[in-house]
Amino acid sequence: FQRTQELHELFCPTTFELLVDEIINNLQPLQLPSDILEWIREMVNYTVPGGKMTRGMMVVWTMASLAPDFNEGLFRQACILGCAIEFLQAAFLVLDDVMDMSTVRRGQPCWYRKPKVDKEAVNDALLLESCVYRILRCNFATHPCYARILETFLEITGKTEIGQLIDWTSSRQPPPIVPAGGHREETDRRAPVDMGLFTDERYVSLCTLKTAHYSFVLPVLCGFLLCGVEDPARTQPVADICVALGRLFQAQDDYLDCFGDAEEMGKVGTDIEDGKCTWLSVEACKRMTDAQRALFQEHYGQDAEASVEAIQQLYRDLQLPELWAAQERADAAAIEARLGEVADLPAELLRMILGKIVGRKK
Repeated sequence: FQRTQELHELFCPTTFELLVDEIINNLQPLQLPSDILEWIREMVNYTVPGGKMTRGMMVVWTMASLAPDFNEGLFRQACILGCAIEFLQAAFLVLDDVMDMSTVRRGQPCWYRKPKVDKEAVNDALLLESCVYRILRCNFATHPCYARILETFLEITGKTEIGQLIDWTSSRQPPPIVPAGGHREETDRRAPVDMGLFTDERYVSLCTLKTAHYSFVLPVLCGFLLCGVEDPARTQPVADICVALGRLFQAQDDYLDCFGDAEEMGKVGTDIEDGKCTWLSVEACKRMTDAQRALFQEHYGQDAEASVEAIQQLYRDLQLPELWAAQERADAAAIEARLGEVADLPAELLRMILGKIVGRKK
């Protein structure tokens, strides 16, 4: 796995650059104006790179763990398919930033925040998604599992979009989109959030659909499909563990959004201001006294800095940081215990992924 990561770090930037050129060349029959092609190239180069590339790497790791004759040709296929997932991730993030009115992503202003972009970012996200299927068609149309790969991308994209809907309807509606070049300001008070939506059942659905499937299940299944492995008896136990990894990952994100280092994470957390259904808000609702519930109702989902600080202090009073530390250990131990359900090589792969996400700070 260490060797595949070293190779990926060398090869993936080249793969990405080649795919961008391929996408632009693939658009030539449309006879687009040069400024449109330049926009697409700039947009892709701004929104896709810059992340940890974990999803793309998981395709490589999975294929390396399953293919006894893992060679340069298979490695290139895995890198291309991994990059396709990174394009899909970029599409989701561009839309998520618009919906949440985020300001920073991966250490730079969100794409929609660039003055020339603004609401065009919505269409750009659709363009990024269309790039995924151009990549798949250009590179895997003759692959024996092309239809299954395509079906898997479409199915998991749909699940993610439903997860985003759950996320949106579980939080307070934000004010209108921030004007291009503007700043998020403290606004008039919003109506209190509906605390009845902050339930374990709704939160598990949110984590599973919005995060787990595209972040963990999709990369691992893609690795299986590239190796020609489609038997549910082999893939389903692994997919189930990937869902558990994704739920842990999302809960970590929720905790870091509130208590993490914004500079280290490369983004500014706004879950409190947005009134999100998160691990923290769900756990708080189980433990609050009547007085604390009144405070929560007053401040949760408000933009004022004093409201954010009040909620953070409430979480500390409820000892949620300590509870999270114990929860993370318990979830990791439960996943580790389930690894006996899968064959040796996939278990080693999943154990490595678990090791990379437990205790992460960004």
